Amino acid sequence: MFTDIGSSGFYVVFQGTSWIYAQQDCRMNNKDLASARSQMENLVLQQIINGAALSSVWIGLFRDDWKWSDQSNSSFRYWATGQPNNDGACTLYSPSLTGFMDRGCTYSIPFICYEGSANQETKHTRTVKVEFKSSLNLNDFNVSDAILQQIQSKYQNAKVRWRVQPDGKIFHKEEEKEIKDAC
Repeated sequence: MFTDIGSSGFYVVFQGTSWIYAQQDCRMNNKDLASARSQMENLVLQQIINGAALSSVWIGLFRDDWKWSDQSNSSFRYWATGQPNNDGACTLYSPSLTGFMDRGCTYSIPFICYEGSANQETKHTRTVKVEFKSSLNLNDFNVSDAILQQIQSKYQNAKVRWRVQPDGKIFHKEEEKEIKDAC
């Protein structure tokens, strides 16, 4: 299904699909949708798209403050004139129209995946909400650290950390709900 483009780390998938399925397909093969984090990467993508004789492809940019799906940090954007124009939350790249264009995620078009170098890890972030019933002070560093270490020992291939809230606490006690008689 993937057509390897030399040693560039880019893979073209000619079969059209939606952005969501394109991203899933890339990730099932230990890749992610291509990102253009610099003018150099943008030129490489242009050459690949033109060389494959494609008019447009899905790339890994989506409207969540227009972030890259691989979570990489980059403010580089190569929007076509008049784009983004709120046509959708996903991004296709069309060199013939000179740049990125926002589109609805359900359009069926080819896509490009990217496999980073051996030193570059693809990061996927998952946020999980947990609820504890305990009389212990869960915001005590020793208690919260002990819980975190237990969770980390079960998920050794993942980096686990607490999300600190704006007030500086990790946990908040949920108020007990008062049950009133309906009589």
